[in-house]
Amino acid sequence: MYIFGLADATFFSRSDGVLIFRANAQNIYWHFIQSETLKEMALGLDAVDKMGWRFKSVTIDGRKGIIKLFAARYPGIPIQLCQFHQAQTIQRYLTNKPKTICGQQLKNVMTCLTQTTQEVFQSLVETLREEYADFLKERNDNHQFKHRTLRSAFRSLKTNMPYLFTSLYTTKSFINK
Repeated sequence: MYIFGLADATFFSRSDGVLIFRANAQNIYWHFIQSETLKEMALGLDAVDKMGWRFKSVTIDGRKGIIKLFAARYPGIPIQLCQFHQAQTIQRYLTNKPKTICGQQLKNVMTCLTQTTQEVFQSLVETLREEYADFLKERNDNHQFKHRTLRSAFRSLKTNMPYLFTSLYTTKSFINK
């Protein structure tokens, strides 16, 4: 059976969690884990494959390597990065009350992530990055970047942009297949 899948882990404590694969509003696989590793994810995918489920698309949390794992195992399927997870990542970099104007403006841009298109969102992010390009290049006396967390936030968005709006452009075409 072909599914639009979701893969994520939820933790109850630091080393007590569950890896869940969902499809069609139901859990199709779950396994208790101590950490969310590529090995655990691969074992889960093996189990899902053995059950006869086939992915038409998947939504993931974006941990490093998981995109590569899905792309290697299921070439050509659309991979959607969870926008909520991306927003949380940016919030961790910026904090709840960014001190710089650039950080405050990026936080404002992030509020429209779930309510806009990739073209508009990407344009907002790129315009902001270009406006503060010199600011983001500032270095301290040790020649380290002064605004490392802001730079990391922009890098995260640039890296993940191809996966943040996948579902808007592919779901309709895959439903009809």
